[in-house]
Amino acid sequence: MIPYLIPVILIIIGIYRYDVQQRSVNSRYLYWFIGLYLILLFGLRDNIGWDTRMYTGFWDWFPSFRDNYDGALVHFQFMQPGFQYLWLICKEITPEFWFFQIVQCTFVVIVPMWFIRKRTRYHFVGLLLFALCYCWYFCTEILRESISICFFLLVFDALMKRKWIQYFIGCFCAFMFHFSAGILFLFPLATVLNLRLNRTFIITTVCIFLALSIAHNYVYQISTSLGGTYADKLVIYATTTALGRKNMNWMILRVIQMFILPFTILVIYKFILKRKIPYESIFCIYILCGAGIPVFEEVFVRFTNYPMPVYLVSLATLFGESIKHTSNRKTLGYILLGMVLVTYLYNPIKLELSDPTLIPYKWIVNFD
Repeated sequence: MIPYLIPVILIIIGIYRYDVQQRSVNSRYLYWFIGLYLILLFGLRDNIGWDTRMYTGFWDWFPSFRDNYDGALVHFQFMQPGFQYLWLICKEITPEFWFFQIVQCTFVVIVPMWFIRKRTRYHFVGLLLFALCYCWYFCTEILRESISICFFLLVFDALMKRKWIQYFIGCFCAFMFHFSAGILFLFPLATVLNLRLNRTFIITTVCIFLALSIAHNYVYQISTSLGGTYADKLVIYATTTALGRKNMNWMILRVIQMFILPFTILVIYKFILKRKIPYESIFCIYILCGAGIPVFEEVFVRFTNYPMPVYLVSLATLFGESIKHTSNRKTLGYILLGMVLVTYLYNPIKLELSDPTLIPYKWIVNFD
């Protein structure tokens, strides 16, 4: 447990010293030291993470460039080409899985931390949200998709400045690591339409929810047209719902986390506190994806992963501005920050208690 607490303690010190007191001397050293610590913490882990266990098994059977025969990758077609080539290169360098972990963790830690430092003044509030809400998730669970998300963060500036060629090249790179990145090709609509929380947005959200509810009745026909792994997943979700096996507690938590809470925060800061919302269009995309969860839960939970880092950076700015005050706004900022952290951490902690994988911490170094 202690290895996980060390960066959290350092981040809390950083919040007080640099975000609340607005000092800047040596802040970057502490910031990037925490980043290095997170890379080593998760990059040198040993069989930590539910999905990591699965990928470790795949790695053992994955071919290298030396295995140059027809059908060498036939059993790994569920992996997109970009990820396949990444594994081929890593396995050519060393057959040890930890090397891939270091490569992957370095990319998915440095890119979001660079993004946070560039997009908000409240670096350590943003870093707290990153460390507790999705750093461990990127490094130990969604190993392929996290790389796609980082490609999106790298071309986010192109999206905001409407440099479409540069943005779509980044989307294509993201798509080569996980097909769910296809949702990124729709994000320009949010900037072109200047998506904001207003009457039009609320009506649009209701219409999308109704359309998805109707589409849910034709899920088998939709899956037939899609084909492949994602079609199979759609059928599984539909069957689970039809048989009454859907985990309603999980569903309620996700709806609160990805729709009700962000919508409430947006209303409070925009209409009550009269604050400008950073990256409001992406904030709204996150809410739109959350609205689809009651209908196609796993599909839209996966889609929320892409706007999530931008949404949390927006929250870092809003909460950071609040906790600088010595009034009720400061208390409100801490309460809402706590609520966000609870909704993100409740399910992982519950899973950890039933099927431990993160604790106790194990790393690849063996002193025996």
